[in-house]
Amino acid sequence: MWRGDIDPYDPPADPEETRFPANDVNDGVATFTSKLDSGKTYTVGYFMGGKENQKSNTTLAAVLRFDTA
Repeated sequence: MWRGDIDPYDPPADPEETRFPANDVNDGVATFTSKLDSGKTYTVGYFMGGKENQKSNTTLAAVLRFDTA
């Protein structure tokens, strides 16, 4: 998860927080614990490359951008 509206294929910096699903399955939960600031934009990317490829942004499967109120 990054703070801001960023391009996960070419991020300006490492993510603020990285989480992995508990199991390598078709569905699961990854819980973020960062404090979210009001009135800010955040970008979350789901990558399929595995832990060993977490710095390779070529496996982006989904992206979610959201604003906090």
